[in-house]
Amino acid sequence: MEEATVATPEGITPENLSDICRRAAEAGAAAVRAHPQPERYTGTRNTGGDRVLAVDQAADRAIRESLAAGCAGRGTGYTVFSEESDRSEHGAAYPLFVIDPVDGSAQARRRHPDCVASVAVALGPSMVDLVAGAVAPINSGDSYWAIRGGGAWLGARRLPLIPVPDTSPSSAMLEGTAAAVSAALIGPLLRSFPGCQVQMTGSIALQLCLLAAGCYDLLAAARRGACAYDIAAAWLICTEAGVAYGDLGGLETASASLTDLSVRHQPLAARRADWLESLRVALLP
Repeated sequence: MEEATVATPEGITPENLSDICRRAAEAGAAAVRAHPQPERYTGTRNTGGDRVLAVDQAADRAIRESLAAGCAGRGTGYTVFSEESDRSEHGAAYPLFVIDPVDGSAQARRRHPDCVASVAVALGPSMVDLVAGAVAPINSGDSYWAIRGGGAWLGARRLPLIPVPDTSPSSAMLEGTAAAVSAALIGPLLRSFPGCQVQMTGSIALQLCLLAAGCYDLLAAARRGACAYDIAAAWLICTEAGVAYGDLGGLETASASLTDLSVRHQPLAARRADWLESLRVALLP
C-alpha cells in the first residue's frame, strides 16, 4: 500500500493502536451479547440513515469507553467517527478511529451469528492511511485483526488459514440484504464460474474477513451501499492477507475518504488477481 500521510503520535506504536482496536471491538461485541433486548428499536436513525437498535447504541458506548481508556493509557488524543454517533474529537484529529458498532444489525436483533463489531484506526483522512483494524464476531470466538505491514490474523493464527487453490474457485459469497438484487448476479457469476457454490449474507465486514481466512474464493457486494465504517477494518485485513480487492463501481478504494458519507463502496474481492478480473468482467452490466 501507499504511505500514510500522518506520522504515528510520539509514544504510541502501530502495535499499541492495534491492541486498542481489538479491545474496543471485543468490548462492543460483548455488549451486544449481553443485551437483554436485542430486538428493540430506539425510534432514531444513525448517520447512515438506518434505524437504530438499542444494541447498536450499547455497542457504540462500550467501544467509545474502551477507546477512551486505551488512548488515555497511552497519553494520546484521538478522534472517533462512528456510524451511530458521528464524529467527535478528543484532543487530537489523529489517530482517527472509524467504528461500526454492529455490522449486521438485522442479524444481531435475532441473535444470528452473522454480525460483528468493527474498529479501524487511521493516521490520515483516507483508507490508505489505515494503520490497524479489528473485527470481532458478536457470538464470541477470536477476533480478526491486522496491522499495516504486519499481516492479518485470526487470534494468534496468521491469515489465510487455507492456502489459495491452484484450481478454479469453488465458493462465492454475495453480500446484500435485498435478495432480488443479489439473485440477479447469480446467473452471470455462475456462467463465468460454473463450479461455484453461491451463498448470500448481510454482514460485509464478516464476509470479507472470512474471504481473507480462505472460507470463500470470491465475494461481491450486490449494490453500492457500504460506507467506510462498514469495511475499513475488513479491507485492511483483506489487503494484509493478500486478497485481490476492487470495487464493482470503479471506486479507487485506497484513496477514498474515511468520513465522507457520500462515498459508497461496492466491494469486489477474490483470493487471486486473475479471479478478481474475471469476476469484475462477469458482473459488469
